[in-house]
Amino acid sequence: MLGSSPEEKEARTREAKRRGNSSSPRLRLPASFPGPTPGAYYTLSPELCQCGIIWGMKSTLRTFIAIELSTEAQTALAKLQQRLKAVVPPQSVRWTAPENIHLTLHFLGDVAVDKVSKITNLMQAAAATCSPFSLTLGGLGCFPNTRRPRIVWTGVSGQVEILLKLHRELSEGLKTIGFTPETRPYSPHLTVGRVKDGLPQRLLNQLGQVLEQTQPQVGHVAALDVTEIHLMQSDLKPAGPVYTQLATAALNPTANRSL
Repeated sequence: MLGSSPEEKEARTREAKRRGNSSSPRLRLPASFPGPTPGAYYTLSPELCQCGIIWGMKSTLRTFIAIELSTEAQTALAKLQQRLKAVVPPQSVRWTAPENIHLTLHFLGDVAVDKVSKITNLMQAAAATCSPFSLTLGGLGCFPNTRRPRIVWTGVSGQVEILLKLHRELSEGLKTIGFTPETRPYSPHLTVGRVKDGLPQRLLNQLGQVLEQTQPQVGHVAALDVTEIHLMQSDLKPAGPVYTQLATAALNPTANRSL
């Protein structure tokens, strides 16, 4: 640059070296960031930049593969929760925020950051074998049973055979990268609430009885068209988990529907 002094040129060179290769995605952290070098530039991993993960900031991520719900389905489930709140013992259930309700396909737990791209690839391969499908959300149940309720859920029906195929394809792909398959049969459901810890048996019995009596009254809740699946990060906070989409795989409209 004309008019630049040697000192200015040297300063620009040092800054360029500090920032690294300008062709790589970069993020500058705010000075208030509680990291090792506030205000520094961090280079995003080329493999993980599509997921928005900063290389080197975390070695593992708590993740799961899921189907996210439409706004209409979330609204319908919120109405179901309001119905249940009116009849269950007060303060007995911690209700899931409607925007956090999802249909889990696989819970992966803490995974190494460098496995995210492999998981994304196998998700895309599994999704390519399945065409978009429709589910009906409805009914009411609890795990493990109404005598010892821990999880309050609503179920799914409709084109469940495609959902199960998708789950199987993901299971096979996950095994190839070192994940141990679940030993329990896959039971698709949507968690609408979790029973609070430490409830006396009297309240647990009362809650179970109310849920059992309410079950026949809960029919169709919402319809859900499934066109894609997501890799999600779960960040556990004191106020509840925060979910972030890391990757998406679209289902294949031309996939053979024969199972």
